Amino acid sequence: MLSLTQHINEKLNVYINEKLNVKSVNTNHTWFVPKNLSELEQYIEKQKDIYGSGTPISPVDVSYIDFSKINSGDELSFLFDSDRKIEYINASNWKFCNNCELENIFSDTQLKYIDVTNWDLSNVWGLHGIFSQNMFLKQINGLDTWDTSNLSEIRILFVRCPKLKTIDLSNWNLSKCEIFRRIFKNCTSLENVGDTSNWKLDNCGDLTSLFEGCTSLKTIKGIENWNVSNCISLTKCFKDCKNLKIDITNWQINQKCNYDFMLENCPSKWPKWYHEDRID
Repeated sequence: MLSLTQHINEKLNVYINEKLNVKSVNTNHTWFVPKNLSELEQYIEKQKDIYGSGTPISPVDVSYIDFSKINSGDELSFLFDSDRKIEYINASNWKFCNNCELENIFSDTQLKYIDVTNWDLSNVWGLHGIFSQNMFLKQINGLDTWDTSNLSEIRILFVRCPKLKTIDLSNWNLSKCEIFRRIFKNCTSLENVGDTSNWKLDNCGDLTSLFEGCTSLKTIKGIENWNVSNCISLTKCFKDCKNLKIDITNWQINQKCNYDFMLENCPSKWPKWYHEDRID
């Protein structure tokens, strides 16, 4: 006879596999505050055993973790990198340590679904490669709940996630972000990122390869409202977006801006200032 925990997890497995639209898979709302990396790793392995039963198809709950007592974000980098044991994970309600940079936490995994709702990024200055190189990832839940207003660098966040079709970044505030590069590069199935009208990219100097290789992307809502006057690199920004049609003819460009190959293999209308064969 199945225990209550086993019964709940069996139900969750079926629901996640069939629906893939769950808000959360957590069954525990108790905060865990690890004192060091060793304690954190032991906790994660325990959660895999309890909720995952050692199989990749089971949902694993590592929600409600407060990392504030761990010395730096460096220790959190590559936390689940190359993990082959989990396909569905709840990592919602995480809090991070002071002056933190997060790198490749969930890169190159077997993940299909992840919940990152209500991450507290108030102490974080940089996000790098968090979800990159995930060949099976179909859904990231909770990105719309992130307060990104303190971030100064975001790089290769979703690079090479070929099954990711839609994410909602409409609520993102990038007013302090100076580097926002290669975020969606080679997300070949990506069709929608939400309304980008309020991203506030006024202080961003680097948008290199932002959407490069997004071959399924047809439009980017709100892009006509971007202020890129302080940007000094738009290199390959929309390169190989072979189905993308956007209107950026009213963009005001910095004279020092490098926009080499920005619209190469992209059918969008060229602004007056754009010349692929220009000589610097």
